[in-house]
Amino acid sequence: MYEFRDRIAEEWGLDLVIAKSEEAMKTGMGPGKGKLECCTALKTEALMKCLGKHGFDALYYQ
Repeated sequence: MYEFRDRIAEEWGLDLVIAKSEEAMKTGMGPGKGKLECCTALKTEALMKCLGKHGFDALYYQ
């Protein structure tokens, strides 16, 4: 999956930004901790940090 993602980004000349929550991963966060807690820690928090880090004002997803 990652190989495909990286190949497409390269072929299309995309400025791909990849983010993940290292802190949550170090604590062993996973679905067993609860769906809401897991998704918030691994997805939402990582996304919010990434938006701030790169100075993005908005995110568009279709």
